Formats: sequence, C-alpha cells, structure tokens
Amino acid sequence: MPVYYNVVSKKSVLSADQGIKYYPQLTNRRVVDLRAMCNIISEKSTLNSSDIMGVVEALVAETSRQLKDGRNVKLDNLGTFSLHASANGKDNPEQVTSKDIKKLKVSFLASPYLKHLIKFTNFAKVKKRKKK
Repeated sequence: MPVYYNVVSKKSVLSADQGIKYYPQLTNRRVVDLRAMCNIISEKSTLNSSDIMGVVEALVAETSRQLKDGRNVKLDNLGTFSLHASANGKDNPEQVTSKDIKKLKVSFLASPYLKHLIKFTNFAKVKKRKKK
C-alpha cells in the first residue's frame, strides 16, 4: 500500500526570487494503536496478543526508567531513544540550576536497518474529487 501525498504551496523565503514553490506533503495518515499492532504481531508468531501487550507495556515502563537514569535506550533494529532538555540560558555557569530546565523531550533516532526497510516506500498522489 502506498503512502499518499498532497501538493502544497509555500512561499520561498530563502530563494532570491521569493516566489511560491510546490512540495509533496504526506497525508491520509491513519493511526495503528498498540492493540492492533499486538494482534498483527500475534498473527505472525506463536505468542498471543495479551503476551505481546504485556511485553510492550514492560518495555515502555523500563524505557522510561532508563531515560530517567540518564541513559539512552538502543533497540538494535528499531532505533535509539534519548532525553533532551530545553532550558533558560544564564550569563555565567554558577547561575545554572535544574530549575532552569523548562521542558523535556524524548527523541527517537531510527536505526540504519529501519531506515533501509522504509527506503523503498511507494508513494501515490491523492486524487482530487470532482465537484458536483
């Protein structure tokens, strides 16, 4: 099944002519939730979906613990999760405290293997519906 895209226009602020450019924008994204993923995996293995769900829930809980302990979590063929902070800057290092951290973000960097698997994705332009 292809990944669908629409064509969108954007004003170019970086080019010399500052004209409008057209770009593909991925669209029609549907969500596959955890239960559905567990059912799909269950159909391809000897495990039932409840067992898979339990393992995934434990993985999420342990990933959170490891990130809170200052570790990156590398899941070999999937990718690496890491924690990043946004903070207020100070004029000198002595002024910096943990209270300056305003926001935490979990980042994900896909593994080379996962990137390879999606490399040959098929795309299809969304067809416009005819007006009646």
